[in-house]
Amino acid sequence: MTKRIISLRNVTIIAYLAVITLFSGCEKDPDPIDPGTEQETNIVSFTFVGIDGTATIDKNARTVTAKAKETTDLTTIKAEFTLSVNAIATVNGVTQVSKNTANDFTNPVIYKVTSADGKTTNNWTVTITKEGEEIEETNITITTESGISGECTWILDEYHNISEDSYWRILTISGNGAMEDYQMNHWWDASNPWRQMDVDTIIVNNGVTSIGDYAFTGQIFLKYITIPNSVIRIGSGALGSCWALTDVTIPESVTHIGSEAFAGCDHLTSVTIPKNLKEIGAGVFRSCSELFSEHSSGIESFLPNDSFWKEGKNPFTLDGWYYETYEVSLNGEFTSLSFTFRDKYDELGIEDCVYIETDSKRVYPIQQTGDNYVLDLKDVDILFIKSIRPGKSWTPYSQEITLNDILFHR
Repeated sequence: MTKRIISLRNVTIIAYLAVITLFSGCEKDPDPIDPGTEQETNIVSFTFVGIDGTATIDKNARTVTAKAKETTDLTTIKAEFTLSVNAIATVNGVTQVSKNTANDFTNPVIYKVTSADGKTTNNWTVTITKEGEEIEETNITITTESGISGECTWILDEYHNISEDSYWRILTISGNGAMEDYQMNHWWDASNPWRQMDVDTIIVNNGVTSIGDYAFTGQIFLKYITIPNSVIRIGSGALGSCWALTDVTIPESVTHIGSEAFAGCDHLTSVTIPKNLKEIGAGVFRSCSELFSEHSSGIESFLPNDSFWKEGKNPFTLDGWYYETYEVSLNGEFTSLSFTFRDKYDELGIEDCVYIETDSKRVYPIQQTGDNYVLDLKDVDILFIKSIRPGKSWTPYSQEITLNDILFHR
């Protein structure tokens, strides 16, 4: 893990958004910036739609400064800009499109530029003042930590406005391949390296193919996440208990969503699920109370509302004393069910303690490899999973019997 600290003075950051600004009557930078290579993260030029003049760009300090006329409305401005070759710019996690994306430039913001190869990210600070106004003296500290996650790299930028004693943290995942799968230690304490950091925005860059198990679980202050079209898998518990998250758009590229991926996101009100989804885990939206409320826009997908997707748990505990029954609404959408059967004390087989049926007929595994099972669910509308009391002796300790890694396949 690497860490660097940069102190910026004579800058006011209030909204911590990524940066472009509006100006007029500014001299053109005397030394034009070369767009460079696909490893660079430069802002090459700035102009503004319908406004004369350009900004002063300082490549070394990574700043853009300008003066605006006193009567200029800075709240909704579209900027025309060029970056290093194929680089991408974001404002608070939102990808910026030259001449199209409007932003509020009332306050200075941070403009995050990521190189085309996804390996380098730098922040540009833009400060705009209107004629007759002075820049407030403040001190902003930017702390950056970075590391490796599977086939990807991660960068966490923490912006600390010392004058206001406020923070904003942005986590960026880049690379070509899969993130690491993490383990759940207890409750929401996962083994990922940013688990103790209160992240506000997560940017997953194009090229990342898998968001790892429990990658972002427990980020209770997370408000924004962008998932690119390169992602094909969202792991188990990946965004569990992200309380502040209100909406998620899952791209059409995603074919696998693991169990409890969004469980406990109790302010989540809108999720768009891809039509190409092939595998989905148990309890993927468990305890997402707002998602199923009458005031929510809900889930745009094939998932039935009153079903296992908002109630099921992974792993399933099969308690032979209480004869638990789980009803799973499938509506003929799935072809098979897979899971791993585990008896902690190796006393029982699956046929001794679990009964899976449809239309009052037991469903038997069509495939078994060790403790891994696959069941045929073609044309099944409703499935029942029941725990049963075995014929042999049942001790209190042998109740730790579970179905794990439950996945329904389309």
